Amino acid sequence: MRPAIIDQDTGRELWRADQCADHAGVAAGTWRSYVNRGHAPAAVGELDARTPLWDAADIREWAGR
Repeated sequence: MRPAIIDQDTGRELWRADQCADHAGVAAGTWRSYVNRGHAPAAVGELDARTPLWDAADIREWAGR
């Protein structure tokens, strides 16, 4: 099973940091570093105060896959 987070307003799939890192082929800490330095897309929302979310389509485009 592969549960997904879908934005009910836009229908877009949203990913947590670990999913973004997996897709980019980097460690989660490296992903966070990319984001903090402005080298990766910014989060588009939050699941809760500790879980930022990224638009999966943005990450796929950024990673070139």
